[in-house]
This record gives sequence, C-alpha cells and structure tokens, in this order.
Amino acid sequence: MLEFKPIDLPWQEQIEACLGHFGAQSYEECFSTLYTWKDRYQTHFAMTDDCVIFRMWDQEYYYLPPIGAGNFAAALERLIAHTEEQGHRLRLICLTQPTIDRIEAHRPGAFTYSGTRDICDYLHLTESLAEFKGKKFHAKRNHVKKFTTLYDYEYRPLTPDLVDEVLQLTRLWCGDRLEQGDRDALADLRSCELLFYDMERLSVEGGVLLVDGKVVAAAAGTPLYPGSDTIVVHYEKALTEYEGVYPTICQLFMQQCRERYTWANREEDLGIEGLRKSKLSYYPERLLEKFEGLYQGFAAK
Repeated sequence: MLEFKPIDLPWQEQIEACLGHFGAQSYEECFSTLYTWKDRYQTHFAMTDDCVIFRMWDQEYYYLPPIGAGNFAAALERLIAHTEEQGHRLRLICLTQPTIDRIEAHRPGAFTYSGTRDICDYLHLTESLAEFKGKKFHAKRNHVKKFTTLYDYEYRPLTPDLVDEVLQLTRLWCGDRLEQGDRDALADLRSCELLFYDMERLSVEGGVLLVDGKVVAAAAGTPLYPGSDTIVVHYEKALTEYEGVYPTICQLFMQQCRERYTWANREEDLGIEGLRKSKLSYYPERLLEKFEGLYQGFAAK
C-alpha cells in the first residue's frame, strides 16, 4: 500500500526532482501550487517507483497521475491497488493527452475520460504580454496609457519587506467575504500567505504597483519546476478603482519575466463568465486541455 504524507517544505527538493520529466505545462504539476493550496485540499503525496503521486480531498479523494522519471506503469498499478484496498474509486485529474496516451498504452480501456473547458490552462508567450503589440492589443495599450497618465505610480520587484502590504491588498480584494467566513476567500488568503511568507524557498518572482506610495496591484509566480521555461502566475490582484490597473501590472510583470521565461501559465477560469472574458482578452497562444479519468475496474465495497 502507498504511504501518503502531508506535503510540506522539507519534501520540496525530493518532490521537485520528479516534476518536469514529462514536459508538463499544467499549473497543478507545480510544487508551489500544491503546497500553497495544501490546507484547502488536504494535499498528500507518496513516492513509488521513482515517481510522485499526489492525493487531494474535496468531498472525495482524487489524484494526479504518477509524475517522474521512473516506471509510470508500475506506479499506476500501485495506485490502482491502493485505492481498491482503501475502498474508494480512483479518480485521476489534470490529465493531458500525452498522459492519457501513456495510460492507454498500459491499461487500454480501463479508464473513462471527461473534459471541460472550465479547467483549461491559459498559456501565453511572455513576450506577447510584455509588449501588447498589434491590433488585438489596442485596448490593452489604451488601458495602460490611461493608468500611466492618471496616476503617480511606481513599479517595484516584489521583496520580502513588501509582503505585508501585498497581503493587505489581498484582504481588500477579498472584501466582506473574509468577515463572512467565505470558504473560498479564506482559502485564497491562506494560499497567498503560504506563497509569500515562503517566497524565497519557493523561488517566487513578483512585482508590485504603487500609487502615491500605496500598493494597488501585485503579481507573482514561480517556475513550473526547477529549470522550466514556464512561469506559473499564481497571483494577480489589483484595486479596480484605479483605471487600467490590471493590464498595467500584467505587462510590467511580464517585462520583468521575459528574459528568463518563454511561457506564462495564467491558470484556468473555472467557468466563471467574467474571469473567462478577462482571460481571453489577453489572447492566449493556446488553451491546455485537461481531462479527468475514472477507473472502471473497481467494484465498490
């Protein structure tokens, strides 16, 4: 049986040694994503056959497929046996097509797959977001011009001394939902605290936008895995009373990142209509399709 442990910083190096071996671009396959949302999803991991397997909980258990340079087929078999012994069905999430192909090569027809547009990752060239060139970005350029004309602003790279101000921005952004005990708002704030309080350990890169000395926007991300050419943008929040603030923080942060990263993964939209409209307005190079896989060989006990 697999031994699952709570994900935490002491295991970071061991876990990250497994990430990136299959050329993933899914933001869930990033240590910082898994670590900062560990409280919300009770994230655990297990090592087997030189692969890592992640387990989460939200009404039921679900898993990421085995990741690493080791024996994928053997690790998958151990996971199937583990869930059968535990008496719950095996649900795999965040499956890209290459991973599905690996599963089918080993266990043809053992899983049924389903996908939804809501969980597609938005992949952008950092150069595109840093420049906003061309007719399609005309509106973004106008928003940036309005912001830079209206306000006495300053952009700074994120440093530990700015973290408390960024977290205060997060609280303002969440608004009354925190006082009302909204589960998603509380989880969002906790995720941000873990990201920023451990920013050096997690290799967080970020930037803040100040107006008259006040932090009005911030963006931050981490490499998808060590040495990756993709930065996962975990955080982008702003006070919308400042006109043009979101395109401005996006562009300035990408200008900061483009020398080190080719791609930016701006995560998913979860099917939220306003968020989808906003994300599409930045014209992603492509949407990374992801699927769920449900194992069909399990008979419930």
